[in-house]
Amino acid sequence: MKHLHHIVPKHMGGTDDPSNLIELSVEEHAEAHRVLYEKYGKWQDKVAWQGLVGLIGHNEIMREMWDARKGEGNPFYGMAHSEETKRKISEARKSKGTGPKSDETRKKMSKNNARYWKGKIAHNKGVKQGPHSDLEKAKRGKPLRYEGNMYPSLSEAEKATSISAYKLSKQCEFITLEEFVATSK
Repeated sequence: MKHLHHIVPKHMGGTDDPSNLIELSVEEHAEAHRVLYEKYGKWQDKVAWQGLVGLIGHNEIMREMWDARKGEGNPFYGMAHSEETKRKISEARKSKGTGPKSDETRKKMSKNNARYWKGKIAHNKGVKQGPHSDLEKAKRGKPLRYEGNMYPSLSEAEKATSISAYKLSKQCEFITLEEFVATSK
């Protein structure tokens, strides 16, 4: 599988121009970002490198991106809206229904107002919340064997072993549902 890599990363001013793009394998792409991170110390390259080799998962990537935009990393850091801008934002929010609620609306929505809530049914009432038995999980996922243990799916193996699904998928043996059923009895 090949990836398109920006020679000068977009976060450093690079463009999507074909002269700034190179086709690399996943491993080469990860190595390119590792080298860029070691040379320039940019968090974007660190996250790209670690994500590509499976050292961090989606949640960690999102956390890094969120943390990088806090404080001085936020382009609006140290700036303030003018009073006119604040007024315009307030007006725009009111028209979208995200502004302060009227007393009447607040009263209607109050949990204590029996007339408002009477007859309302939770949107998920009676809905099965997902597979519960290992057999149901195996039917929905891909059963696998890892270090002699059987798991109904990659996500279950990831939970049980604390090893990323990416690494597990490289080291495990995927098995058939029939084999999983036969060996789990």
